[in-house]
Amino acid sequence: MNHDSDLPSMASPPTNRSGFVRTQVQGQQKPRPQEFEGSGSSFLGLPSELHLQLMSWLNFRDLQMLRATNSYFRYLPSDVEIARIRRDYVAELVRAEMEEVTESATNALSTFSSSNSSNDTKSPTPQRLTCYSCLHHLPIHSFSSTQTTRRRGKGHADASKRFCANCALRLHKWQPGITLSFPWGEAVYCRRCRELKPLRDGAAEWARIFGLCEGCRALLGIPAWHQHEGEGAQGFWYGAKELLDRTFAERGRGRERERGDMWEELREKIAELRLSEELEITSRMHKPDNDPFSNSPLPDAMERVAADDAWEGMAIAINVACSLRKIQSRKRRRTIGNRN
Repeated sequence: MNHDSDLPSMASPPTNRSGFVRTQVQGQQKPRPQEFEGSGSSFLGLPSELHLQLMSWLNFRDLQMLRATNSYFRYLPSDVEIARIRRDYVAELVRAEMEEVTESATNALSTFSSSNSSNDTKSPTPQRLTCYSCLHHLPIHSFSSTQTTRRRGKGHADASKRFCANCALRLHKWQPGITLSFPWGEAVYCRRCRELKPLRDGAAEWARIFGLCEGCRALLGIPAWHQHEGEGAQGFWYGAKELLDRTFAERGRGRERERGDMWEELREKIAELRLSEELEITSRMHKPDNDPFSNSPLPDAMERVAADDAWEGMAIAINVACSLRKIQSRKRRRTIGNRN
């Protein structure tokens, strides 16, 4: 589209499409392009005011490509103007996405009406979506299920808040230790190595408990479910989780230099916990047969007797309290009767 007829003359102040008049801040000098011989009629030879006017007609993607050419165009537009152009570009993307969804729904409805014998009444799953953080149109497997369903689904109310997995890692949008679902399977954002790692089938359970990938879990000495089953396994697993959570609560993320000491100390504590659990299980298995209380119901009977004594004591106390209240009520009635 040719906008030459819309450009103002050199005598009038430059304006953009919204009619905003650009003014230079007093004392602020915009960088000038480097002068080359014979470049008087080139694009770089135009005045800065005209460059600003032309840049106001670009969308955000085109503006970023122009700013990447040299330092002059990179620093020519202000941060406020760049943010405004980005907002307009995002609004256009959202509007186009909603129009696409509306058009697809209309076409599906007309197709279903013309062919009632069709059994496929579900709307097709989108194969590509827009990430509104990097503004790229990416395949569906680049997004977690939280970004492709409900309010952040295609054409929905919060679609403009959608972000891809790369932007989530780059901008720290995920809490370390979170498990996520993707079209290709389950994954965990490991709280130790801070990487998104896929999970094998059946590994999501321990990943939700610890927030660790398989490599970091093995490095800390925490065995898998099938390697630590039976009596005492549940106590060990949740004891290790308590150690892990306490370590993060005390030291937080910390500096990179301190993180190695933190994980080494945690690995030693988990090893001690595992050893204590194994010793306790071993002591129970090798309990002597001549123990008079090993197979005797006497301990249980003693516990029942203690419980019965406690309830009997409470019943006696309640009876005494009721008796005292009855005696006091009788005294009051006698006193009132004597007065009358």
